[in-house]
Amino acid sequence: MQVSIQPASFYTHIMAETSKPLDRTTAVVLFGRFNSSRLPGKVLLPLGDRPMLGRVIDRMRLLSTPARIIVATSDQPDDDGIASFAESEAVDVFRGDKNDVLARAVACVDHFKLDRFVRICCDSPFMDTELVDHLLALHAEENAELATNMLPRSYPFGISVEILTAGLTRRLDRDASDPEDREHLTRFCYRFPERFHIARHSATHERYIGLRLVVDTPEDYARAEAITRHLGVRPETATLDQVVAAASANQVE
Repeated sequence: MQVSIQPASFYTHIMAETSKPLDRTTAVVLFGRFNSSRLPGKVLLPLGDRPMLGRVIDRMRLLSTPARIIVATSDQPDDDGIASFAESEAVDVFRGDKNDVLARAVACVDHFKLDRFVRICCDSPFMDTELVDHLLALHAEENAELATNMLPRSYPFGISVEILTAGLTRRLDRDASDPEDREHLTRFCYRFPERFHIARHSATHERYIGLRLVVDTPEDYARAEAITRHLGVRPETATLDQVVAAASANQVE
């Protein structure tokens, strides 16, 4: 499927909305690969006039606490398109191990000399910027190794935020040997939460439980297209509740 890609200069209005300087030791790291068994090429599938990855980048540019954005993909030729698109968006790119996401994360942290990073998946085009800002603040306030809204899950699938210190990432690289732990990065923390200083955040209600805003299947993609159309111009500015309302108004089975 061909995607019409607007150049980064087309979206400078997004970047100009904040005059705060970037925190160079904190980054939003967007993890993604082109190949997917359930929805191949999903990261670059169009949502309106933007590839899905572009939608994620647009949202991360609206954080109240601006941080550098890094797209962390694999070093395989299949992911050249992701790297090229990220470069066209004037965001940083890091390329590493295809399947060992933990090794990729450690190498990215070391390369950019990060103290901490926000882990976001590239199949989350409706990520809640207010939630990311809140968890960044919570992570700092509690001096935590990990801040998360996943323990337990109370937000929709596709609204998963984790803030990790560089030290935790290196510790996981040393201690986690199970391939599943290494592929899913923080799985080891959730299996052994007593070993880590974890700051937890949960929704104050149960309305989000079970909702799918992630794009992992053709059905998810159809839903994301419908939501994007419903939100209209600049969908990246919609709040999570507005996204959820759009999803309810455009039920896709």
